[in-house]
Amino acid sequence: MKLRIPFLFSLAILAGIVGCRKDVFTTDSSNKLEFSKDTVIFDTVFTTVGSATRRFTIHNPHNRSIRISEINLARGAASNFRINVDGVSGISFTDVEIPPEDSLWVFAEVTLDPNNQNTPMIITDSVTFVTNGNFQDVDLVAWGQDAYFYGQVGFGVEICGAVWNNDKPHVIYGFVVVDTNCTLTINQGTQVHCHANSGIAVETGGSLIVNGTPGSPVVFQGDRLEHDYDDIPGQWATIWIRGGSTGTNINHAIVKNSSIGIWVDAFRSDPSDPNVLIVDANTAATVRNTVVQNCSGMSIWGRASRIRSTNSVYGSAGQFSGLYTHGGDYEFRHCTFANYYSNGNRQTPLVLLNNYQEVEGQAPIPFDMANAYFGNCIFYGNLTEELGIDLVTTGTTNYLFDRCMVKIDPSETDVSDPVHYKNLIVNQNPKFDSTQVHRFMLKEESPAIDKGDPSITAHSGELFLDLEGKSRKLSPDIGAYERH
Repeated sequence: MKLRIPFLFSLAILAGIVGCRKDVFTTDSSNKLEFSKDTVIFDTVFTTVGSATRRFTIHNPHNRSIRISEINLARGAASNFRINVDGVSGISFTDVEIPPEDSLWVFAEVTLDPNNQNTPMIITDSVTFVTNGNFQDVDLVAWGQDAYFYGQVGFGVEICGAVWNNDKPHVIYGFVVVDTNCTLTINQGTQVHCHANSGIAVETGGSLIVNGTPGSPVVFQGDRLEHDYDDIPGQWATIWIRGGSTGTNINHAIVKNSSIGIWVDAFRSDPSDPNVLIVDANTAATVRNTVVQNCSGMSIWGRASRIRSTNSVYGSAGQFSGLYTHGGDYEFRHCTFANYYSNGNRQTPLVLLNNYQEVEGQAPIPFDMANAYFGNCIFYGNLTEELGIDLVTTGTTNYLFDRCMVKIDPSETDVSDPVHYKNLIVNQNPKFDSTQVHRFMLKEESPAIDKGDPSITAHSGELFLDLEGKSRKLSPDIGAYERH
């Protein structure tokens, strides 16, 4: 008599047998691990400041599971590095298994100790692996740099009479506040790094003096130095020239990746009532030979203030490359305003002039646009309309675009009025070198070449040299750069 086993019962027995089988691990010494990187490199990291996380994968390319006997951070607890293997943090791991043709992640971070030296340091370690008697490793390499540190997140630190030099970077947490009637001087080649929501604020009577040179500008940027952050806007707050500050002079600087590049703000608290804002019309700043670019908000913002600027570039921004509100007094000569912002969908014109404040349920409060002069300047971007004129006649409306290259929508802006528009070049592409990487020099076929008004250049002796220190021709180019 044959014994019949029901079919479903047979499957259950078979499943049980298969379920009890253990993974078969390769023990062949020729079967090694593969790694997505042989060296994990951390770009320059400030001492005491943790790095961004770097990662690599361990891959088992074989058709059997593999067991890693040991994974170790070579220097152990003494290491500057930290690792996480497949979601578990530690410095040593044993019997880590990887299924056939599968991978797992290793994450690494580093924090460096100060060495009280001005020169960069190199810190190294490795993650080691022992598998089937094989020793393999992935190197960890970090460049470190000591720095001067100021303040703490969410707070300000007041300074007076300070001089910053280029021996070490200067790293700001919160705001460095140039106190009333005090000065901060920053000399050529100095690197200033601001943490998120941090920056420099200059109080009433205070002055920021930036002494860069053509070959050694002062650079203001964020404090994340990994290349992933090279072109991320909004990493820090702003350089804020506050109401009553009159002596700020910025020369040969690069200001990049902030929320607002340079903010000259005449509004300040009334000394008799801190809850009331008043306008200090003396608030002023001079900006020369400077590049402000890749800001999430505005490259430069003047609010009821006085700004003089020459040979400067106000580049791509999420909103305005130049914003001038609540009136004011502004003069820009041989400047380039160019906006090809690529980190969002910009809806605002390149430049906006405004002379009033809206109050809900009331008529606009007018301010005087005493002067807004732009001579031998370029205004160009990737929108159809790049000039915004938003002025009420109840306030003063003095403005003039003089021998400028502008991009406009004729249905939005009428440039036939000779009181406000003089000898313009309209809707001709200036042909910048590369808008993608913020290079707003002129190509040799640019229609801006030799089209400037020499009398505008002659307004100041320093305008006979361009932003890079090149001599301007008798028939100068429009914009901040001279093409030779």
